[in-house]
Amino acid sequence: MRYRSIPAINRTVSEVGLGTYALAGVYGKRDPEDYVRLVQRAFELGINYFDTAPAYGPAEEVLGQALRPFRREVVVATKTPPFLGENPTRQIRNSCERSLRLLGGDCIDLYFLHFHSSPLVVEEVVATFRDLQQEGKIRGWGVSHAPPSALSEYLAARPAALMAELSPVARHALRSILPNCRQNNVPVIAYSPVGRGILAGIDPKSTRLEEGDIRGFDPLFRRGTAASARRVRQHMANLAASYGVTVPQLAMAWVLAQPGTVCALSGTSSPAHLEECAAACHVEISSEDWARMEHFLAGEDERWRSVTRQEVQEILSGPLRAGFEECFVDLLYAAEVAVRAELVDEDMIVPAVMRLLALRRKKDMAALEKVRQDIHRLILGEGRGNYGSEEA
Repeated sequence: MRYRSIPAINRTVSEVGLGTYALAGVYGKRDPEDYVRLVQRAFELGINYFDTAPAYGPAEEVLGQALRPFRREVVVATKTPPFLGENPTRQIRNSCERSLRLLGGDCIDLYFLHFHSSPLVVEEVVATFRDLQQEGKIRGWGVSHAPPSALSEYLAARPAALMAELSPVARHALRSILPNCRQNNVPVIAYSPVGRGILAGIDPKSTRLEEGDIRGFDPLFRRGTAASARRVRQHMANLAASYGVTVPQLAMAWVLAQPGTVCALSGTSSPAHLEECAAACHVEISSEDWARMEHFLAGEDERWRSVTRQEVQEILSGPLRAGFEECFVDLLYAAEVAVRAELVDEDMIVPAVMRLLALRRKKDMAALEKVRQDIHRLILGEGRGNYGSEEA
């Protein structure tokens, strides 16, 4: 294993880390005892960076149990609650105390804001984090999900690290997030480096997914975005074969080759896949082959952008498809790719997406159509909609 530095917390972290999102059940049911063994295997492989969050079901408790024999030898990151409403300072403090109890150790090495939502005031969040640092409860703080307008404010406050989705099939962070982090000397922890398994061959069209697996409606696995990911995977398969490595290993090596990235998080629950990913830090690709891959990806960006713009137009302006689930998935897809294609600012569309997600259990087609109209106005430039006055 190789290691890179996070200066603000005076620690080095393994280039490959282990995330615990799967314990939330997002990829199907997972056995906590199996995860304890997975964490122990990760440590044996030299992995010393572990990421978790209160939103990941029993993950903090399971991770704390698994790390107990070697807690002082590893770097642990957790997060605030996903959505902070009234009195965010109190919620952050209470959650931090709970995470400390579950994870063990003297302090939390990295404490991330999980999501920035519009009611939050950046200065208040940062002040709370700094107070927790002074009290010795956290070693450093960071940001996970934040729209561009808030992200620039957080970076100006010099966080210890920032988390960003980054993989050869999700490259939007390369345009703004990574350059801004480099400008502010903030290291990046990359998550989903294998595209939530799509670069390992997971595909809802050909792979039987477990009940509850979010990849059944994940925009990355739908329409033109999935087709683009398949083309990227095939291109990478040819390159990986020439070096005698796997596509997941090449994907993680690509992520680690991006300037400013210090760690790529594996979200696997399989010991075999974990061992595969851990070996990625030793993959060496020539600069010429990296350049050829970047040329391919640049062309794929243009192709994807053209296709998805048309798809968004059809979803938002054409007739609704029969059945609530397909309509729900289409709208989620339109919102996600519109942000990635820079058709709309993320902070503008988040309220509409939250209303959309709240509708999934209700299956109310009339309310769904109202959300579609709001998303249509946002993306196609007819106004911003009004999310605060209507209930889903």
